[in-house]
Amino acid sequence: MANVPDTKKCQDLINAGANEIQIVRAAVARLKALRTLFQTTNPSTTGTALAGNTAALSTSITALDTASSAAVWDTMIAAYVPSHQGNSL
Repeated sequence: MANVPDTKKCQDLINAGANEIQIVRAAVARLKALRTLFQTTNPSTTGTALAGNTAALSTSITALDTASSAAVWDTMIAAYVPSHQGNSL
């Protein structure tokens, strides 16, 4: 990879990051929707892995949402180049 320009290597990471964060954001949106449905129905968690863990799970979903909403990810998505072949790294 010594002959590959650094800009192409950077674009590999930019494109991969942009693709992956969009997947993460979609997953977080689904988790938030499920959390809302769960909270609305308020089921008993007794005897399940959720027993004693619902608050921690909710907090972790919020943390994922915050992390995936970082401005740097918007920058990477905006810098995505569809024509870049992504084989420089």
